[in-house]
Amino acid sequence: MGRLIPTLAAAFPQIFLRPNDFTGASDTFLSVSIRHLLDEVGEKHAGRPERAHGFMSLGLLFRSLSVYLAQKTDLLVEIMTAIQRGFEQNFCIEATKVLP
Repeated sequence: MGRLIPTLAAAFPQIFLRPNDFTGASDTFLSVSIRHLLDEVGEKHAGRPERAHGFMSLGLLFRSLSVYLAQKTDLLVEIMTAIQRGFEQNFCIEATKVLP
């Protein structure tokens, strides 16, 4: 994934923030993307390249849509918990890329 999700979010924020018509749910492309990246940075991917890429993508995505994310406290809590875990067991240096 690398920079694909953050690049699309920066280029088309109005699409990323609109409810996702494909799932019929109130989820936005942003919330679906963040959940996907949170899964990639999880413990089950410890030591694997996708975990590092997930942290970098999460950081770039956060920077692209930080104004919106500041209002979504439920997503912020999940993101900050994932970052904290990245600094604990199975330390992942890329977790620092998420921080401003």
